[in-house]
Amino acid sequence: MSHRLIFIFTILALTLSTTANAQEIGVVGQCGTPGGARGVVVSGNYAYIADDYGGLRVIDISDPSNPYEVGSSVAFESAYDVAVSGNYAYVTDYGYGLRVISISDPTDPVEVGFCQAPGLADDVSISGNYAYLANHYDGLRVIDISVPAEPNEVGFYNTPGTAYKVALSGNLAYVADWEGGLRIVDVTDPAEPNEVGDLEAETAHGVDVFGNYACIADYGYGLRVVDITDPTSPDEVGGCDIPENAYDVTISWDYAYVPDHYYGLHVIDISDPADPNEVGYCDVPQEAVDVAISGNYAYVACWGEGLFILDISDFAGIDAEPGDPVPAGFYLSTPYPNPFNAVTNLSYGLDHPSQVTIQVYDMAGRIMTNLLNGEQPAGNYTVTWNGENAQSGIYLLRMEAPGFSSVRKVMLVK
Repeated sequence: MSHRLIFIFTILALTLSTTANAQEIGVVGQCGTPGGARGVVVSGNYAYIADDYGGLRVIDISDPSNPYEVGSSVAFESAYDVAVSGNYAYVTDYGYGLRVISISDPTDPVEVGFCQAPGLADDVSISGNYAYLANHYDGLRVIDISVPAEPNEVGFYNTPGTAYKVALSGNLAYVADWEGGLRIVDVTDPAEPNEVGDLEAETAHGVDVFGNYACIADYGYGLRVVDITDPTSPDEVGGCDIPENAYDVTISWDYAYVPDHYYGLHVIDISDPADPNEVGYCDVPQEAVDVAISGNYAYVACWGEGLFILDISDFAGIDAEPGDPVPAGFYLSTPYPNPFNAVTNLSYGLDHPSQVTIQVYDMAGRIMTNLLNGEQPAGNYTVTWNGENAQSGIYLLRMEAPGFSSVRKVMLVK
């Protein structure tokens, strides 16, 4: 037997073993869509679906076991991805550009602006007054959305490969550029984005960022974890095989959620970036192409089937406290116990649905881990930090949400 065949059989055996040891995740709800669900984002009690020829679909998810459509905007050739900021949804129309949809009334979404973009608009991410589009052969496009009714392109960077996805962190855009690998682009000046670093990959199709690391969905090769502490010199530190095709990746807490195109959703533990491993999976039907995480649920866009809602409470690392009254405002309590050895708990609350991040920093200002990054409904919550792999010392736990920021100190003693 050739060495090549031995290698293939070894990888296959490892992949099957990983999936066999992973926990199966249950589907709690499903809502069909008329087109081909390609992108999904969650905001408050609604999931917004970029539904290919079905346009934008708005799904009420207040009861995850019974999601149902409440509104739509259908003036699209091919809706590929969607991002939400404030009262607007920003939808890529494949081959046309970016459409801006007012969702102030989710039951009646209305297009208010459009910006034509060259090439094939695939993915969109929002930061401040700008939308960043991954436009296949036309690279990264930067759209000024400060006036939603008048979006206009202000800058671009032509990547060497095929730009499929884009993720943002600080002043940097991370582009999954297929044969061009991972491209790291400085967007400090949106009018003149410039590349500062890159990492080779055969088929980089998706990307997300957590702290000092980026995860690449390398379509034919699985999940790759990259140290981006120095963006000018990214360094691959770990990887995890995926049974078939890693289509995209979304990170929440210490987990990467990877839609596997033809083989459902895979949950990868990335708490140790050098040794990521699969801990959960769900064989959703058809083509799993995108996933959004909110609270204890994963919302999976499946082309040809619509939206599937999965219970990921075993991985979310967050406990809601039902029955408690909604707090009067946002708050972050003192960690308990403090000092602690290995595990401490942090209580917080929201008086209305909001995007929330909670991160752990060392005293040098470096991000140690992300405890939370997602949309949550109003309520009281508890999050747990396991500092087993951290050194003794003082750490900062920072909670951020629109209009709110709070920091608590905690001491780890071993």
